[in-house]
Amino acid sequence: MIRTLCDAPRDAPRDVTPARDQPPMPPRPESNDELTGSQFAWLNASLTEMHRLSKQPAPDVPCVTYLGENEQIVDPKPIQRRMAEWPRGHLIT
Repeated sequence: MIRTLCDAPRDAPRDVTPARDQPPMPPRPESNDELTGSQFAWLNASLTEMHRLSKQPAPDVPCVTYLGENEQIVDPKPIQRRMAEWPRGHLIT
C-alpha cells in the first residue's frame, strides 16, 4: 500500500489517503530532520530555476495569487511586483 506521495510511483493516482482501518503512519526517522547532500542539491536547483524564471516576463495566462495581509514567512514585495506586471494576473490579499 502506498502510504505517502513520496512513496508513490510517478503514474500512481494522487489520492493516497489511508483507509480508516489502517494504522497511523509511523513518525519519520530523525535523520530526515537534517538536510543531506541530495536535499541541498535539490534546494540549489530550485533556487536557480526560480531566479531564472524571475528574469522572464510573466506568461500570458490567467493567474490568481493569494497573499496574506500579515505575511511574515516570505517577502511580499517581489510577489506584489510580479503580479502587478502579470498581464492576466490577479493578486488577492
